[in-house]
Amino acid sequence: MTAEYRPSPLSSAGVVLGEDLIALSEALAKNAHERWAQQRLAEGWRYGPKRDDDLKQHPCLVPYESLPESEKSYDRTMALETLRVVVALGYVLLPPGGPAGLAALWRSDEDEASSEDVYQQVGERALQLGKPLLAYDIFEEAVRLRPHSPRLRQLQALALLRGGATERANAILAQLDRESIADEETLGLLARTHKDLGLRASDPIVRRERLTRAHEVYARAHRLTGGQWTGINAATLGLVIGRRETAAALAREVRDRCLRELATQTGRTTTPTGCSPPSEKPPSFSASEQTPRSGTAAPRRSVAAGSATSAPRAATPGCSSSTSASTRRRSSAASTSRASPSSPAT
Repeated sequence: MTAEYRPSPLSSAGVVLGEDLIALSEALAKNAHERWAQQRLAEGWRYGPKRDDDLKQHPCLVPYESLPESEKSYDRTMALETLRVVVALGYVLLPPGGPAGLAALWRSDEDEASSEDVYQQVGERALQLGKPLLAYDIFEEAVRLRPHSPRLRQLQALALLRGGATERANAILAQLDRESIADEETLGLLARTHKDLGLRASDPIVRRERLTRAHEVYARAHRLTGGQWTGINAATLGLVIGRRETAAALAREVRDRCLRELATQTGRTTTPTGCSPPSEKPPSFSASEQTPRSGTAAPRRSVAAGSATSAPRAATPGCSSSTSASTRRRSSAASTSRASPSSPAT
């Protein structure tokens, strides 16, 4: 009977997932790994540099973020295919941030969250939905109730900036700066407003003055926080306004910091193999002006499934091999299969 078995999964051909569902697939992939790891640990398995069924050790019992890309790819494929089948069966999946989702956040129990938290959550979600005017109205009311909250005022400025009210955003951020609110995001947004105002100025004197201010604020943010994106922007604008030596020094500093962090992550004391220096061409504004969220990990090269080349992040020993992820996950106990021989794979 086994020899005659022919798998016939539901067809998801032609199903195209929207950006919200693609983003959801990553959360599902991570959750699949977490459930798999939780079950293995409950069964007495522990982390080990290589799979050992007798000792119940497995190299993939690590956080999802620490898995090699080949293992992540397996979980992502399963999550994406599940979502495609759900859509193919006629179900409609809606993101929680639509009008209903915003209303649900607005009605959230204040015993569970402060009013400031509710305003912040709803406003941030409105920004994510591309509705800066709605977000501004929310943050304006929030700031009226909590006038001394730096975060709410920062978000109010961000809503204004995204809505095109750059000068008003600049005024709010400049006031925060005068109050010594000197975190990287506040200073980075302030520098961004100076840059935008400079780029749209018709008077060359005003243009240079604004771009110079932007460069100086980006540089100050980099000095205070060591942030890489503010350093890159400071270097770029330094080159634009003719401060080539300063720009080169900043670029080298950011490059060296990145390489040190990569070396630390791989456990090496030298520059990681395959980590080439950045291009001598300065990054464009569109590429460099992106503001990462707090806690964003350092960039790393992705690794195609099945590749023996590791990313700058230390690959989990024994959790990657020349075989494909799906083969590893479902192979025999003698291999480096991720799934335990007594239970199905995630």
